[in-house]
Amino acid sequence: MEGVKESRKFLRNTNFKKEVYGLKQLALFDTKSFNHACSLVNSLPDYAQTPLIQMPRLSELLEIGSLYCKYEGDRFGGSSFKSLGLSNAVIVAVERILTNTYKLKVELPDLIAGKYKSNTSSMTFAAATSGNHGYALAWISSQLGAKCKIYCATDVSKNRISRIQSLGAEVISVEGSFDRAVELCNQQSQLHGDIVISNVAQEGFEDVPKLIMNGYGIIAKEISVQLGDAFPTHIFVGGGGGRLAASIAAFYSIETKFGSPKIIVVEPDKSDCIFQSIKHGALSTSSAQGDSFMTGLVVNKPSPIAWDILENSAFASITTSDEAAIEVLRAVNAGTYGDQPIAIGETGIAAMAGLVLASRSSAIRSELEITKESNIVVIACEGVIDQDLLDALLAEPQISLES
Repeated sequence: MEGVKESRKFLRNTNFKKEVYGLKQLALFDTKSFNHACSLVNSLPDYAQTPLIQMPRLSELLEIGSLYCKYEGDRFGGSSFKSLGLSNAVIVAVERILTNTYKLKVELPDLIAGKYKSNTSSMTFAAATSGNHGYALAWISSQLGAKCKIYCATDVSKNRISRIQSLGAEVISVEGSFDRAVELCNQQSQLHGDIVISNVAQEGFEDVPKLIMNGYGIIAKEISVQLGDAFPTHIFVGGGGGRLAASIAAFYSIETKFGSPKIIVVEPDKSDCIFQSIKHGALSTSSAQGDSFMTGLVVNKPSPIAWDILENSAFASITTSDEAAIEVLRAVNAGTYGDQPIAIGETGIAAMAGLVLASRSSAIRSELEITKESNIVVIACEGVIDQDLLDALLAEPQISLES
């Protein structure tokens, strides 16, 4: 299969399964906490499994047994997996406040139906975002009748900001980087008593990062149900802070007795913090501070709790350039590989790009143990978030360089 030249980096994790999924990991993601997340999210009226799309033509081209795309573009109307984790975290936080502050005996169906809106209307949830996290928080806040503040760096697109504002959230524009938006969000939230729903632990809500990751694990459960008796040999998933990848690895660690699929984490080459962490065997920062069109994966350092799981549960990491990922984005959106077109956005394409790039290299195929019998799942973590940006990317001339 031909394609663009790629300055990819690949690294197999030498610490893979060096330690079992033990007490440290179970404190972050175990059967009880995961099942509780499932019950909360499943109670939302618009909950439904997102599609697992089979791609027979691309699997032939890649010379693998079967290929499925877990497509998160239909999740709660928000085009992203983020609402799974944010819903779990916010519902738990609201229940906690209603119980501890208002001394109410909370019934989940009543909460979802809006019985406590006179109380939830005084609550404000906050986060910094580059798009999807903020939309998901605004969505679940509006569902429960709470207020929401979202802090965005000035480079976040107008379309992403408009989507968040359409849900009634207040958007605060922050001069500088995403990290500066995070800093200001934490400062202002402490000042005003807002509840931060992010990777930062806040007094009284120290378990929020764990709750978010538990919610993301619902994707893995859906994949397991949808595949039935089939079992994935590999799952390719985008990197970023790593909580999505960690939730997938954790689910299979606690739910299967006969081994787990190989979790392959895919990152932009300019934001490779998980790659670097695997390389150094410890939580590490990205090797570069560059930008990427895969904006949702631009993170300087992994989530500590995600790394606690990925350290021994991620099988490998692969990075991709923007150029190579855009070519795969165009092909998938246009149906060029021969399968039905899939409307995947710029961040959501990373996992698919990682698989395509890995399959072009006989050395990487061998390291990943990809064969003609492999049953592979790629997670498209978002659909189309910014239609104008996607249209611009699809309109540019195709580049076709031999690999």
